[in-house]
Amino acid sequence: MTDARPHPLTLDLTALAPTGEAIGRAEGLVVFVPYALPGERVEVEIVFRRKGFARARLLRVVQAAAERVSPACPHFTRCGGCDLQHLPYPAQLAFKTGAVREQLRRIGGFAEPPVQPCAPSPRPLRYRNHVQFAVTEDRTLGFFAAGGRRAVSIDDCPITAPEVMALARGTRARAGETLDARAGLTGHGVACHTRDARGAVIASSGDGAVHERLAGIDFAFHPEGFFQVNPFAAATLIDEALRAAQPQPGQRALDVYCGVGTFTLPLARVTGHATGLELEGRALPFARRNAEEAGLSAATHFISGPATVSLRRPEIRDGHWDVILVDPPRAGLEPEALDALLALEAPRLVYVSCDPATLARDLARLVANRYALEHVQPVDLFPQTRHVEAVASLRAAK
Repeated sequence: MTDARPHPLTLDLTALAPTGEAIGRAEGLVVFVPYALPGERVEVEIVFRRKGFARARLLRVVQAAAERVSPACPHFTRCGGCDLQHLPYPAQLAFKTGAVREQLRRIGGFAEPPVQPCAPSPRPLRYRNHVQFAVTEDRTLGFFAAGGRRAVSIDDCPITAPEVMALARGTRARAGETLDARAGLTGHGVACHTRDARGAVIASSGDGAVHERLAGIDFAFHPEGFFQVNPFAAATLIDEALRAAQPQPGQRALDVYCGVGTFTLPLARVTGHATGLELEGRALPFARRNAEEAGLSAATHFISGPATVSLRRPEIRDGHWDVILVDPPRAGLEPEALDALLALEAPRLVYVSCDPATLARDLARLVANRYALEHVQPVDLFPQTRHVEAVASLRAAK
């Protein structure tokens, strides 16, 4: 693996990769170009070369594609946060649909992946409830540049909610520190944490919990814990997960990697019984609190520990689950967790994923061993970026 000496090339671009980069060919290499589109002729310089492919830096668009639009942000291409602001939002959705389909085909081995059109975010801009800012040398807010740790000063971020921008602007910090700013956009509460260069929290302000209201339920969560950054599209994600789960009154539901109960509580509200499994220690107290506030304490049960261990507990192993929902981290299901899920033999399985590649890998194994894939529904929780969530619906094969 070596860095190539930069030199200018003119490329004709033909496709978009799942990474959001445009693809061209030169010198026997497949060349990936960020911030460019199929149908464009561009001038680039190679910045990385490996056998068979290279990555390039966009120098100039010689001939623009008809669908190219002006980005909403003046810092686009310098800040590392967004990949697709040069693409109209409907085209972003089409790209994400195709990216999920391509990963299922290429990695999962599905000849005709049953992928539905990507569901849009109600807000393509101003949707983020949580952002980490870098503090630059002149003590202004910034973001890290793509592919590095250099901070780029910004005066505004079009994908960040105004409440979060205002919170960060009102917090004092020194150069080299970072600010974690969070605000409830469909609920209430704000919090901001200042971290030193090692990542340690050195100052905190705001509330002890942030709240978002989704699917008619108030979800409180720790200011430093995980919660979806786009609460507007997260409501759509819950709707799609329930549509895939098809819960019925009297059924038993299991939610693996349950967090603060984002899927557990909507499932419990329908079935009357849902159990959540979660490793992250700050999440479960909030899950129990959220269940109590929603009047669902009697319908829910939460277990702390890694999924690989919790799935083999006697009360889980012998639980006779009607539907199981999994929402693993980006790395996907651990092999031991996947084996344990298969052993539970639930009639329905819902897989919520934030990485189409690991989703495709895991779906291939689930389908090879027990399940039939009904459909995959992408949901756009991250407009203006290449990232996409997806909900896969599976049923036990007869």
